[in-house]
Amino acid sequence: MPEEKVPRILFYALGEFGLAIPIVFIPSYVFLFFSISEHSIPETTLGIILGISTLVPGIIQPLYGLRNDLAANSVKKLRRTVAFLSIPAGISFLLIWVVSSVLSKHIAIVEFILLLVFQSLFSLITVAYYAIFPQITSDNRNRVRGEAWQFYFSMAGTIFVSAGPALLLYLGYGIELAAVVSSILMTLTLLSVIGTGDTNHSHKGMPHNIIRADSFKRIAQALKNRNMLLYMATFLAFQFAIELVLLSLGYIMNILVFPNSSIADSMVGVFELVAIVAAILLSPLMVRHVDKRGFKSSYLTFGAAFAGSSFFMSTLGLPSFPWNFLLLFTVAVSFGFGFLTLMILPSSVLSNIIDEAAIPTGERNDGFFFGMQGLFGIIGMSMAQFFVGIFLAFTYLKNGSSFYVRLLPVVAGVSIMASLLIFNKIRLLEKKQ
Repeated sequence: MPEEKVPRILFYALGEFGLAIPIVFIPSYVFLFFSISEHSIPETTLGIILGISTLVPGIIQPLYGLRNDLAANSVKKLRRTVAFLSIPAGISFLLIWVVSSVLSKHIAIVEFILLLVFQSLFSLITVAYYAIFPQITSDNRNRVRGEAWQFYFSMAGTIFVSAGPALLLYLGYGIELAAVVSSILMTLTLLSVIGTGDTNHSHKGMPHNIIRADSFKRIAQALKNRNMLLYMATFLAFQFAIELVLLSLGYIMNILVFPNSSIADSMVGVFELVAIVAAILLSPLMVRHVDKRGFKSSYLTFGAAFAGSSFFMSTLGLPSFPWNFLLLFTVAVSFGFGFLTLMILPSSVLSNIIDEAAIPTGERNDGFFFGMQGLFGIIGMSMAQFFVGIFLAFTYLKNGSSFYVRLLPVVAGVSIMASLLIFNKIRLLEKKQ
């Protein structure tokens, strides 16, 4: 099959820049902002607000996706959904950060409503955005290359959100200005999805209108799909692992690597930056590996490398300084394999599963399947957050032994290995190039 035109993929992939902004911005600055705000919100209350406002839209992501499927949404309709909702999403995102300077009462209630509105809009945008991908890519090679472009723009958005607001704060500007700039960039990059066009290269000859089916029938058919269930279990375990590693970094730096040092917190950011740069540099290697060996072999290979880096992370702090820096750098580079595996392969693998599931009936469930992926990803992250809090409360915080902190990346490594074992049972019908 012919390769997709580069501009088409670039217009689509640019949307990843916009998607990355709130994913990084909100958890990075929400606690800082409301702890210094004139009308602050207690951390416990804010944690509950964040948890509910994130989990509720996550739970209904599959329903959002099913609605897209039943509405027979073509690329044209899906990209219009993304573009249209990006404007109110940008406005609600901005209001989260400026409303506290206007109101003096009921700030927690108002912030909960704003967060819930934004997260709901963002969930619908995310499902519609990812449902476009299988329809504008024609074969495995194009899908992996499309994922690579998505990865580059996602990393660019992550770097922007990490460095941009920090620079503005350093120059004496408030978080509100950073939110204004971030909101504008998020909206503009999501609007770029309009440039993907309407042609369906993945399924030439198929009817433009997707066959209608009863909602419960669609859900039942999808839940009977063995590959889909195995994939969701794989994705949950992998998301649990990568979230667990990220949550562990602060404890590892402060307790194991640089105890009682003022640079410990900043080294968390340095670690993540090195991992992101390493992932960008390693991404061509993954694309070539997929071209030669296929999705399954690539996921297993790069996932195993990530598991190894997680186990290796538990040794941080054992050598004497300055070997800690060398070991830390080595682990950060190897952690780039984790970003690669998470950012490039999942959507391509799921796209193949969707294609295969559509063969018997001609009914596509792009939105529902990607909605399920979003739901299982949120469950995995929530499980990691819950596990870290409970585990440390009953171990390290009780007896002060750093051994339990070292166990956190080990648990992550075990979870990755479990995800690989599950994934190995998936039967992918990979198309010949």
